[in-house]
Amino acid sequence: MEEKKTESKESNNKIVMAIIGIVVVILVGWYLYTVLSDNSDDTQTTVNLQEADVLILDGVNENTNTAVVNSDPEAKERDIERVADIEEIRIQLAVYNADKGNYPETLEELVAEGYYEELPVNPTPGGIDYVYTPIGSLPAKFYDLAYLLEAGTDELEAGEHIANPDSIAFP
Repeated sequence: MEEKKTESKESNNKIVMAIIGIVVVILVGWYLYTVLSDNSDDTQTTVNLQEADVLILDGVNENTNTAVVNSDPEAKERDIERVADIEEIRIQLAVYNADKGNYPETLEELVAEGYYEELPVNPTPGGIDYVYTPIGSLPAKFYDLAYLLEAGTDELEAGEHIANPDSIAFP
């Protein structure tokens, strides 16, 4: 009778070990599935970004209206010119503010008031204009000046940026 008890204990131990083994295999399989499926999404994203590089139109991905990294040296030169334009506009806005005590309603007022002969324009033909927005009730005491970089510069990444009285690039 003791032999039967020992055999049944051994049999029960084998069954428990088999169940534990099956559970471990299921958990490892589930873990590998989730890890591999997450990696496949990253691979797809990489492929999409590489394909999007072909869709560059003035440094903007047409589908998402966000900047796509562009390694074109001419794009980098245009971006350097854009940053210089934005810095010059910021300087003239600061001079205007010092003279008048507020910022203009439009950038065209800088021309009308003699601060510019003509405003700087985006160096990319057909590119997105610089967007000036006076902030607060008029006369404005603050402004945002939005611009888009195609490839970026040594200091600024490609993408949308906003200049204001405090900084050339936010974010």
